[in-house]
Amino acid sequence: MFIAIWDSQLRLVDVSDRGVKAFLPGKTREELIGKHIAELVPEVMETGRYEEYLEVIETGEPFQVEEAIMHPRFALRHTSIKVFKVQDGMGCVVTDITQRVETEQKLKENEERLRAFMESATDTFNIWDSNLDLIYTTEKGLREFFPPGTKKEDVLGKNMTELSPGIRETGRYDEYLKVLETGKPFFADDIVPSPTLGNRYLTQRAFKTGDGLGMVTIDTTARHKVEEELRLTSERIRAMTKQLSGLEESERQHIARELHDNVGQNMTVLGINFSRAKAKMAEAKIEEVQSILDDSQGLVEQTTEAIRDIMANLRPPVLEDYGLLAALRWHGERFALRTEIAISVQGEEPDPRLGIDLEIVLFRIAQEALINIVKHANANHVTVKYNEGDGKAHLVITDDGIGFNVADMSPSAKHSGWGMVTMSERAQSIGGSLRIESSPGGGGTQIVVEVVR
Repeated sequence: MFIAIWDSQLRLVDVSDRGVKAFLPGKTREELIGKHIAELVPEVMETGRYEEYLEVIETGEPFQVEEAIMHPRFALRHTSIKVFKVQDGMGCVVTDITQRVETEQKLKENEERLRAFMESATDTFNIWDSNLDLIYTTEKGLREFFPPGTKKEDVLGKNMTELSPGIRETGRYDEYLKVLETGKPFFADDIVPSPTLGNRYLTQRAFKTGDGLGMVTIDTTARHKVEEELRLTSERIRAMTKQLSGLEESERQHIARELHDNVGQNMTVLGINFSRAKAKMAEAKIEEVQSILDDSQGLVEQTTEAIRDIMANLRPPVLEDYGLLAALRWHGERFALRTEIAISVQGEEPDPRLGIDLEIVLFRIAQEALINIVKHANANHVTVKYNEGDGKAHLVITDDGIGFNVADMSPSAKHSGWGMVTMSERAQSIGGSLRIESSPGGGGTQIVVEVVR
């Protein structure tokens, strides 16, 4: 700080030692006393400051000014100069405010950068004072939340209740006041109708900034549209899967009926004819012909049995006649005979029955699971268990095989098996879900199907 006193002619009368060191290095106080201000600070004559000093002496009216000066040691310095009358002369206090000015300049630059960031961001930023009067909004906010042609000067300074009529009734206004009071941020998801854009989905974050309120509004409409499209696509896929499953079962039923009504009946008649022919041949004792007929009759019987198996697999009569558990036990016994894998079916037949559509899907999932076990699990025992709880039907197929890494079987996995995908799609087609629990190394595998009862 430089403190100096000048006489009425603006000759230096006194000066602080600290001021001499700070602003006139290399000089002594004694060297400066008595010298005219124009000799010590020549630029005062050019800037008009000299006349202002004389006016202070004449009128007694003080003045204060901030200006930059060239310092002998520090180059450009920012100073605050206070000038006032002292008796018939003038007092002067010069304070170095360089640090304050530079700090303010940095703050201003940071504010400009922040403002530029907010203006270029895809989100909308608003700042409100402690009375919830708008003090800042971005151009994006003007375009998206105010009528066309609205300018910043049209909205700045206005209260939130004026800009958003009805906000008090929604309770949102009180939420903002609570943020100001407690400092606790507020988050909300809103659906805002738009006459031209349809519903807009907005995520809002309000937080305290200084003594005011900051608000960030994120338009999530595009994300919601994508999510909605995915949901609709998923529903369409489930509906198609259900429809295809129904068509598949219908086709199975049709083929089974055709085999029964045509091929099966013809094979039966052929068997009867062979039996009659054998009887006639036996009476005539034509042994060679009888041998051929015996062989042919055996082939007919084998073919008839194979057709019955195909018909049973296409549309198991036991499923329609007796229900899911009976069909699972019937299939388990046949499966065990063919594969030598022990099958245990546990549970009671649901009462009332699930409905043929659900029973068929659960039965087909169990069939597919057993096929996968034969192909991949190297298992010795399989348990198929049915139970109900919490309004849901549960079908659990467990084996004691080698297990596998479930991640390798996800739909996106490179080596995902069609069997797993098919089972999952079947479960989804009836509004259910399928979960697989397994790990490599002999821990076995468990397939859990859940469907609303």
